[in-house]
Amino acid sequence: LKRGNMIRPSVRITFSFLLLVLWPVMPAGSASTGILIDFEDLDRVLSNDASLFEGYAGFYWTNFNSVVAPPMASGIPESGYAAGLVSGIFIAYNEDGGPAEFWADTPFTFASVYLTAAWLEDLQILVEGFLGPDRLYSSMVAVSPTEPTQFEFNFRGVDRVRFTPFGSKPYFADGYGTHFVMDDLRFGDAEVTGIDA
Repeated sequence: LKRGNMIRPSVRITFSFLLLVLWPVMPAGSASTGILIDFEDLDRVLSNDASLFEGYAGFYWTNFNSVVAPPMASGIPESGYAAGLVSGIFIAYNEDGGPAEFWADTPFTFASVYLTAAWLEDLQILVEGFLGPDRLYSSMVAVSPTEPTQFEFNFRGVDRVRFTPFGSKPYFADGYGTHFVMDDLRFGDAEVTGIDA
């Protein structure tokens, strides 16, 4: 279409009209809008405190569980699992308190995520983005045990993201460990084609 003034005015008007008509029906997961994973499409029974399954949202998942966030009520220990809920009822967390990661068959842009410490007040998380064996990005973040924090990463052209937590100072009386809560992952302008579920 970029040919100087070679396009006739009537063609320009028709093309502009078609663009205005078709624009609203672009898919929600298109590059212009990004992709949100909030875990709310998971089954309330089968996915409650269960491993995120291979192919969920187009990714492979290692050491991530999904769980219905516990309410802040009597008889239930206070923790960052309740505080880390951003939307809906589901959150994800690193099952054994160790490193956890997700990856796809094709590159994507990891834009942002909300993170919360489950038990520790000094929890830090090393977040790394890889393309194949090469580490392209690395960022250390400090997370709160009392409220979720949104971190903007904008890791472009990666096919794997790894989270490695560190910390030792408990905040809540009823738990201990380098577990963290994750909610509302957002992916940017690179298409996520993922894997076959």
